[in-house]
Amino acid sequence: MSGITVLTLLTMGLLVSNTKSIFEFNDIYDPTFRPKSFNPTWISEEEFYYTNKSNDIVLFNAKNRNVSEVILANKTRPEGVEFLLMAPDPLYYKTHFVYGKDYKKNWRHSYSAIYYIFDKNGNKTYHLPKNDTEGNMRLDFVTWAPKEERWSYVYRNNLYYQAGVDGTVRQITHTDNVKEPFKYNGIPNWLYEEDVLSSRVAQYWSPDAKYLCYATIVDDPNYTQQWPIFKNHSYVYEDWVKITYPKAGFKDHAGKVVSTSNVTLHVFFEDPNAKGKIITLKPPKNLIGEYHYYLQVVWKTETEVFVTWTNRKQSIQYDVIYDVAKEGEPKWEVQFEEQTKGWIEVPPARPVFLDGKPGYFTIQPIYNSEKKQTWRHIVHVDPTIAPGDQITDMMPGKQMTVDSVVGIDNKNDILSTNHADNNNNHNANNNTNNNHNNNHNNNNNTNNNHNNNNNHNANDNTKNNQRPATASDVCLTCNNNDCKYFGANFGPNARHYFRNCLGPDVPKYTLVGSNTTQEVSKRFEMGSRTKNWLQHLASKYRIAVASIDGRGTLGQGEELKFKIYKKLGVVEVEDQIKGVSHMMKESEFVDDKKPAAIFGWSYGGHTAAHVLAQNNTHFNCAISIAAVTSKGFYDTAYSERYLGLVTEENGTMAYENTNVVKKAKQFKGKNFFIAHGLADDNVHYTNFAQFIKELEMNDVDFTQITYPDQDHSITDEHLSRHLYRSMTKFLVDDCFQLPSSGGMATLHFSTIMTSLITHYLYNLSMPMNAVYVTSSE
Repeated sequence: MSGITVLTLLTMGLLVSNTKSIFEFNDIYDPTFRPKSFNPTWISEEEFYYTNKSNDIVLFNAKNRNVSEVILANKTRPEGVEFLLMAPDPLYYKTHFVYGKDYKKNWRHSYSAIYYIFDKNGNKTYHLPKNDTEGNMRLDFVTWAPKEERWSYVYRNNLYYQAGVDGTVRQITHTDNVKEPFKYNGIPNWLYEEDVLSSRVAQYWSPDAKYLCYATIVDDPNYTQQWPIFKNHSYVYEDWVKITYPKAGFKDHAGKVVSTSNVTLHVFFEDPNAKGKIITLKPPKNLIGEYHYYLQVVWKTETEVFVTWTNRKQSIQYDVIYDVAKEGEPKWEVQFEEQTKGWIEVPPARPVFLDGKPGYFTIQPIYNSEKKQTWRHIVHVDPTIAPGDQITDMMPGKQMTVDSVVGIDNKNDILSTNHADNNNNHNANNNTNNNHNNNHNNNNNTNNNHNNNNNHNANDNTKNNQRPATASDVCLTCNNNDCKYFGANFGPNARHYFRNCLGPDVPKYTLVGSNTTQEVSKRFEMGSRTKNWLQHLASKYRIAVASIDGRGTLGQGEELKFKIYKKLGVVEVEDQIKGVSHMMKESEFVDDKKPAAIFGWSYGGHTAAHVLAQNNTHFNCAISIAAVTSKGFYDTAYSERYLGLVTEENGTMAYENTNVVKKAKQFKGKNFFIAHGLADDNVHYTNFAQFIKELEMNDVDFTQITYPDQDHSITDEHLSRHLYRSMTKFLVDDCFQLPSSGGMATLHFSTIMTSLITHYLYNLSMPMNAVYVTSSE
């Protein structure tokens, strides 16, 4: 969900010196104030490569602390290169490069391009695929195999692979795009890309590059959405874009929920007779015959592939290991506890396998019976033992939410995690030692058949094991007063890592290893256009900016997060109003004599509209951009995760509560600004059109802007400038009625003011980020 921002005026008594320069409107688009991250790619325990300021790809030795080699100088790149795909095989990453030209964005993550292979040693360029002699085959996806010169790619929804620059091209799937236009092989459809996988990847090579697992996704052509594209004024007739899009709030003629995407997972490999063979990975029995989703595919070994599945509501998680050497036979299956008052995490945590250790590590909600709270912890799952003892909590008693595993030390059984600590109010990196084998009573006679574990809850919290008392945790980033939000990038076996300080001050990226450190890069972070715009409002117009995190907030336990389940459009709206009411009464920094404004984009725009529709004295002004006006208009995967199925008991009411369209008459006499991109593939223009139609029918005055050919983000710089300038004018003239010069006093940046207000409201209760290392021996 996108964020919600509260805007109000500072009190006249809080005058800040005007000696520093104002953050002007044009500064919003100044590259100086855009965040630039440092993302190294580790290729060994001591070496990584990255792109330097000169756009050279260089190899850095972490042990010697120097650039050891220029892999590809910018001046030697082929002409017209728009992006590069580096080889994962150490034998090829210095010599062979796949690059793309004529990049064209599709949806949030996906794009198409014309691809080539560049041989640096021979200074030769080859077409990819090799039969694209004219250089006009636009590919939807290309990836290197982990070994050798092999690539898989998708062309017109069919999956292919090519071995070597002059090697054989094999077509793996044979979909007729005329007869089956909504069948996708090796790439996700819109629904999977946006709200299930959050990725453009739906194909997965085994570590030895002998097997290729891929998804085939089939959509129901009866549920489509389309919108016009006008291009430029020389086009007399508009073009139309059409996608399949199942909507959650819609019932078919039989009163049932609409069909959603059907998915099948396959594995392709070359059999001994050099013929291609395809096997199918069956979902858990409980899901067969029902709509379901696959959430991730991870190869455990060269022949074992791990798949996470879930039901349509996304309330139950199934983890399955398949043996592709045995026709895809399931080796074991784990069914986790059903979330009856919430949802499972989508996408889920990636499993971590330690060499020679049974089972795997993952992140699951763990109930603390003493505190009566549930937190997302690192757990170890061993499916080879009795069902009631399969899960071990690696963080017993800790009130913290683990975000991700960021590093693995196979030699010493150590995991490095990134998590929010509710007690210490920071986000940390932590190391955990995971030698926990003595904590289990292994039953070698346990039947590990695929069906054995179907009817139990693997994380039945009353039966959870806890790691041994000899376990130990080491926080790598705690007690750092200058940094409150950390990230990390670990090399193989965690000998070296980057400690990334991401806020609240200037980001710093520090290389850490053994007893030495070296600062590699500094970046000044301001943020996106929206963040920069908020800085501009504070700096020029003395507008205080605050964010209020109420129920549904992440990082503060599952109970608080799940408060919004089946109550979207209700509880988060109440919390915004109560939060601002408290701020107006108690804070000396804001002018309580003037109502506040509220701004949001996407779901934030939905909440902003709901807040304005309420009868309250604190808000008389709202801005909603690309707003969802009813969850019934939105896609099945996202909406059903938080609201359940519309056909369930009270299901219709849950969706109706999100409908702000029916509240149109409550906008009379209030200041409302609404804008939308006509080509928004995510939150369709239907949301906007239905709402403004109802506003007009109720004789409500409001400000509206439509941006033709613009998607959910309204990224075109000219139109973006128009949007932010229009929103500024609306706030200054209509909401706060300020002088255009910005008033008597200015703030250089709103960072201090935002911090004062939000921390005052929540008494520093909002957790910050840190990196931890956990050990259990």
